[in-house]
This record gives sequence, C-alpha cells and structure tokens, in this order.
Amino acid sequence: MSNKKSLIEALNPVTSTAASKAVESSTKPLNVMVVLFDMSSSMDHLYNSGAVNKFWSDQVTNIKKQAWLYRESQDTLVYVAGFSSALTEFFMDGPYVAEALPFTVQQRYRNGTRLCGSVNTAVQRAATAHPTASILVLTITDGEENASSPEEVARFRTIVSSPGHLLTLAFAGPSSALAQLARWGVSRGNVTTWEGDEKTLTTSL
Repeated sequence: MSNKKSLIEALNPVTSTAASKAVESSTKPLNVMVVLFDMSSSMDHLYNSGAVNKFWSDQVTNIKKQAWLYRESQDTLVYVAGFSSALTEFFMDGPYVAEALPFTVQQRYRNGTRLCGSVNTAVQRAATAHPTASILVLTITDGEENASSPEEVARFRTIVSSPGHLLTLAFAGPSSALAQLARWGVSRGNVTTWEGDEKTLTTSL
C-alpha cells in the first residue's frame, strides 16, 4: 500500500465526520466501539477467502440491531481500524455502521503485529474525541504482540491496570497469546480465543 489516504478514501468514500458531529449535539449517553483488525500478512488467507468480510458483515448486522433497539436511550458510534507494524489508521465510523467494509489484501498493511501501540492509539483517540463516552476497544488478531516499542508496552500495561470505569478492553486472539496478555494484566474474561482459521473466526467470535 503506497498511500494511507487512498486506503481511507477507498473504504469510506463518504466523509466520516457527519456521524461524530451528530452525536456531539445529542444529550443521550454515548457508547463508542473501536474495532481493531489485524492486517498483517499472516491474516492473508482469511482476507483472500472472504472470511473477514463475512465475519464483519455479520457483526455489522448485530451492532445495527442493538443500536436501533436502544436508540431512544443512547447513541452508538463505531470506529474501525487496521493495524500491523504500521500506525493504527482509522478508516470508517458511523452511528449505526451503515456498511460492511470491503477488506482486500491490496488495501492492507504488512509486517508485524503492533498490538500494544495500536490499542494505545485507539484508546487515546477515542477518549480525546469522546471524553464522557463509554468506550469498548476490541482487538482481533491471529498472533502475538511483536512490533510495539518497550514504551508502548509499558503504556499498554498502565492502561490495562487503570482503565477507568468508562473503558473496556477486549481481545480475540489465539490461545498462544493468552500468557502474554495475562502477563500484562489482561483478565482472562476479556479474551476470546480463536485459532487464526476461518472456522473459529465465525464460530468463536
């Protein structure tokens, strides 16, 4: 991928500021969900097969149903981001997640898994944009952290140990990542395991 702006425009041809502006004027409680997708090369087979598209399309349906069900009492804003060893890049948001994302190999990053740094970025950006919102950050990866700096790992551990009552961190990753996440203080109850294959992507998450 040569241009991050091209990625954003390709996946979200309509500017994503309208949804954020709409909730700014609302007096209802705001729930913000940030979904971080691992876009490293080890996920190639899942993108090539269409499994990630199918998984996210199903999640969009569920999120839209929940947002509609509670629309009178709360607002829902969803951000989606991709990460590998590159900086987290947000490329879609919307109050009810109007479209499933057309993930393709050509539009993805490569290299390692910068899990800690990406979660840090997601938390910081969501909390800055929506300081009074309840925030859920869900990270979906098929591997373990291998690209964040020591400073990013330390910051991640601080966030995990003191998330505050408005922040929830959740992870979907392979069983091999459980020990690593546990060392950093992530509760087992906040981790869903899947094994990096199409079957467990659709049945476990």
